[in-house]
Amino acid sequence: MTFYYAPIISTSDSSSAVYFCPQTLDNFINYLRQNHIMEIWEQLILGGMAALIFFLFRPGIKAALKQSNEAEKDWQGALLPIGAVVLFVFLLIAMAKG
Repeated sequence: MTFYYAPIISTSDSSSAVYFCPQTLDNFINYLRQNHIMEIWEQLILGGMAALIFFLFRPGIKAALKQSNEAEKDWQGALLPIGAVVLFVFLLIAMAKG
């Protein structure tokens, strides 16, 4: 038997939380059918919008990829900020522990 996780919304007092508990496939499918599944027309509109956005941004993405291939590689300039962020995170963790 395969288990899937389905969200169960629980409210207590003034707070609400979403818990995940294991459900069988049939229960998971029933949950999806009963709770906020997009209709086919909504899925088609969303797919059309995604395709439109893809085709609108495609020339810019193509130009950016061409420019990035022609640019000089400067990994040392990128490693300095990344290293600074990593050290800062280690500092925050050390301050939180001690």
